[in-house]
Amino acid sequence: MPTYLHECPFCLRRETRVRKIAERDDDLPRCHNREMPRVIVPTMVAVFTPYKTVVVDKERGERMTIRSKGEHEAFLRRNGYEEVGNDKSMAPLRGEELAERRQRWADEHDAPMVDVDKLQREGFIREDLTA
Repeated sequence: MPTYLHECPFCLRRETRVRKIAERDDDLPRCHNREMPRVIVPTMVAVFTPYKTVVVDKERGERMTIRSKGEHEAFLRRNGYEEVGNDKSMAPLRGEELAERRQRWADEHDAPMVDVDKLQREGFIREDLTA
């Protein structure tokens, strides 16, 4: 839900309200016996969170604090690193590991062999449906 900011034009007291858009003008805050008008303010979205590198920068010989996407990309390029993320479970499988996983899945999901004649004798399958 959106957050609305209201400001008193006389004393500049501010108050915020979280409301549905359809209810943005319902029950407005009051100050000096008047409804406080809505104030439009720019919003800010955090796009990048600064971090300390895990590895040493080859050029500086120390760990760095990266403060922007540009610094991050320059750090990777300068050191010959490739961004792969930190969730190893999401890494693509290669070679033997992929073959092993496929075989394991096939072993776990293979349907057991069925004796059709036995199922017919026991009445589970009608003979006219097997042809």
